[in-house]
Amino acid sequence: MSTVSAQAPPTAAEAVAGTTVIPRSALFGNPEKTQARVSPDGKYVSFIAPKDGVLNVWVGPRSDPSAAKPVTSDTKRGIRQHFWAYDNQHVLYIQDEGGDENWHLYATDVVAGTTKDLTPYKGIQAQVAALTWKKPGSVAVGLNEALAILEGVEGVGVTRFSEKDVVRHPLVARIVAAYNRADKSSDKSSDKFSGKS
Repeated sequence: MSTVSAQAPPTAAEAVAGTTVIPRSALFGNPEKTQARVSPDGKYVSFIAPKDGVLNVWVGPRSDPSAAKPVTSDTKRGIRQHFWAYDNQHVLYIQDEGGDENWHLYATDVVAGTTKDLTPYKGIQAQVAALTWKKPGSVAVGLNEALAILEGVEGVGVTRFSEKDVVRHPLVARIVAAYNRADKSSDKSSDKFSGKS
């Protein structure tokens, strides 16, 4: 008669002992290149890659992407996404300041090398809503405070939708209705502070 001795299963640490650990930089570090784009006219390529360890936008001829040069000079948190304007001369990107999540929209002229904040307002969040070849020098921008900032500016139109507008998806209709309720609630609460009743 033989006896078999029971052996305790290995601990979690023992089970993974000797396994190669993936370096944190491989998981959380900057990519070599990301967000490759081609300009609307097909002459240029752009991508995001590190410049001095910080992600920036690079642009080069489509015929020789290795000749790309950085067109932005961020030294802090890096640029995470970019778009080509249909004028083939500007790269657009959004960025916040120090992680405050107040996203601004910037335009960099890839020929002149200049950058302009298109939304230079405090406390706003901007997003690219639309770009169209029909208006190559324009970009539709969504702002969280658009009405207060842009009210009365010539050439700026504000469109408000309700759930009665053409909304085919029921979830979208409920989202629009929620925003409308929030707007009405906001209007009532602002009346309390202005002395209106």
